[in-house]
Amino acid sequence: MLSARRLVLAAGLVLSPATAALAQPDPPSPVVEVRNLGVATGYSFRSDGPYTILSVWEGDFGIDLNGDGDAADYVFHVHDVETGALTNLGLTGSVRDIRGGRAIIILWENYQADANGDGDRGDDVPYVVDLATARTIPTGLAVPYHAMRLGDKLFFLVEERDQGGTDLNGDGDALDHVMHVLDTETEQVINLGLASHPYYYDYFPVSDRLVAFSVPEADQGGMDLDGDGLSTHFVIHLIDTETLEVTNLGVHGSVHKVHARRVAFAKSEFVQGMDLNGDGDTGDWVLHLHDRELGITTNLGVPIYVVDGRHVDSHLLPFKVEERAHGNTDLNGDGDHQDVVLHVLDMTTGQVVNLAEAVDRENNPFAFGSRVAFGALETSDYNGDGDQYDTIGHIFDAGTGALTNLGLALSDPNEAPTIGSGDQVLVGAYEYSQGGIDVNGDGDLSDSFVVVHDLLTGETTHTGLAAPYYYGLDFFDQRSGVRWVDSLQTVNDMVAFVCDERRQGESLNGDEDTTDGVIFVFDPTTRIATNLGLTTYVHDFLVPTILGMGQDRAYFTIPEWQDGKDLNGDGDTDDYVGHVAILRPAARGSVNQGAGEAEEVLSINGEPARLTLAVGEPLSLRMEAAPLGPVGGRYLLWAWNRFPENASVLRVRGDTLGTVVNPTPFRSGLSPQPIRCVTGPGIPAVACGALAPRIGPPGVPWTLALPAGVPFPIDLTIQGIVEDAGAANPTGFSVTNAVLLRVE
Repeated sequence: MLSARRLVLAAGLVLSPATAALAQPDPPSPVVEVRNLGVATGYSFRSDGPYTILSVWEGDFGIDLNGDGDAADYVFHVHDVETGALTNLGLTGSVRDIRGGRAIIILWENYQADANGDGDRGDDVPYVVDLATARTIPTGLAVPYHAMRLGDKLFFLVEERDQGGTDLNGDGDALDHVMHVLDTETEQVINLGLASHPYYYDYFPVSDRLVAFSVPEADQGGMDLDGDGLSTHFVIHLIDTETLEVTNLGVHGSVHKVHARRVAFAKSEFVQGMDLNGDGDTGDWVLHLHDRELGITTNLGVPIYVVDGRHVDSHLLPFKVEERAHGNTDLNGDGDHQDVVLHVLDMTTGQVVNLAEAVDRENNPFAFGSRVAFGALETSDYNGDGDQYDTIGHIFDAGTGALTNLGLALSDPNEAPTIGSGDQVLVGAYEYSQGGIDVNGDGDLSDSFVVVHDLLTGETTHTGLAAPYYYGLDFFDQRSGVRWVDSLQTVNDMVAFVCDERRQGESLNGDEDTTDGVIFVFDPTTRIATNLGLTTYVHDFLVPTILGMGQDRAYFTIPEWQDGKDLNGDGDTDDYVGHVAILRPAARGSVNQGAGEAEEVLSINGEPARLTLAVGEPLSLRMEAAPLGPVGGRYLLWAWNRFPENASVLRVRGDTLGTVVNPTPFRSGLSPQPIRCVTGPGIPAVACGALAPRIGPPGVPWTLALPAGVPFPIDLTIQGIVEDAGAANPTGFSVTNAVLLRVE
């Protein structure tokens, strides 16, 4: 078993400042574009690529949108953020899963119609939706709500009693839940004839290659599936998602995660009648890893106390180990054996890492990609406030083995810092537990304040803004690993959060009260928090705020009655109206925005955003032509010897080319100025200045190769402009994306 390499940030709250909270909304910014969808919506927003499924209230139109004869339902629509089109799917229910251009919607018959032909309206029936075409594919079968997963195909359980009392697995009764698969290409439903039990193991993990589930022997006609002479166990089975071949592992156990062709499961010592972790008893559930490709099952020798939290978009499985269940072993080095200690299984390597940090028994770790976020109980003073009573945010990076102490006391000890697809960590930290510091200056110590930590640069930014105290814990779906509603979210390095005026002690949206929730977005390249001036409802136990984030956008529902404004033009002020904020960080540039979404044309070693290289490691800087050309177009590149510090709108002859991460060499007197400029092929880099840069001769695509790399440590930010037939301005030039390079 491995141990994590520890990286501890400076104790205490030593943070760099962000933009101060503003009493009025910020002026319109090219970084954020807010669009009113103009329809009353519910709380369900789920995004995949450019598409988002959201629910629209029929009463807003006064018409029947799902064909049930009334106008009193929430009906799902698909929103295309690129075209703005909102397409009615005609379904009422809930979104179960969304990925790979497909979504599962469960139709609730009691709100619509009999969808499985059994003569009643009491069932839940899944549909598959093609997001690009808005085509709905019915299954015509009743399912228990949680028992379904979407991989390349839709796998789901059918409840026999809700399917007209039909025996679907041939055991002579109609009391079971039987595994089925829908091929979304052929629209064929296949009955696999095996029972599972959604109330015992109430979900089944799936990867792009495998589905894992447990078959209760008693529900499969009393068959002995694990060869022990009994028929009382739940036996693990695997389905190959390509061939639909079913494999019986012959093991009574609980499945916890599937990744590629590997399955992590816990095996009962009591059922096996043997000690599987060497602690001298047979009372534990011990973690195993099965490799279907090799046909090998490995005993990892670690007892699982419980698996909680989110780990859907990761190859990592965080789990808790109780010291007393592991031979009274001191797993975190504090001299006792009374703790629950967090461990991480890497499904790609099969290695278990002991993070050697005690966690609350109810704490929900959060795995995304190669990182795990969690709250650790103090065994020493982790945040420098003079006590050891706090839960402190930590990040484990499986790629480097580093365990980072953020030095921030979490406002909810059962939650974890929020991580996403970028390098930003979002923390709701508690003033009282952070040394009794009044962070936002409102005269009390009862606030949860928003902090953003950059894992690439190590910079921690205090926004100066108070978050709702409860920020989404009641809305985490344990089974799907999705946060349906949250007031702190991050994706692709952009951050969105809600500031609670009641805790901030001032009005942030320009009205005269201090009772609203106001939405901010944070650009990590500039470390600037932008006030959108959008008001949302804040309640300590219900936070319908940031309802979904896509690759470059955040969706919000704004209550009209909060500010008394009719936002959807229906003559009243009692609706929740959907909005979307298009997030265009300064580092993303504006190439092709006249024709569509911004495109990346600048890269270093193929990376268009951020990378870290060693001193002397080969480097290749590449500038592509804009997607619509012209090939051979002119360009200008510049570089700073630091990471971004502030954003600047680049205007030429009165036209806005886009937003850059720092002032350009076109704007003298602003700091920091670039250190070098490149204007064309064959022209050496020159010192920049207000008059030095000139657009060079035709040249893109263009490559600068440095086989010997950079000979010394440095932080560099590179950005520029390029001739662009898809430019969103009359000059014909656009701002490129920015690349952040760290050489160490």
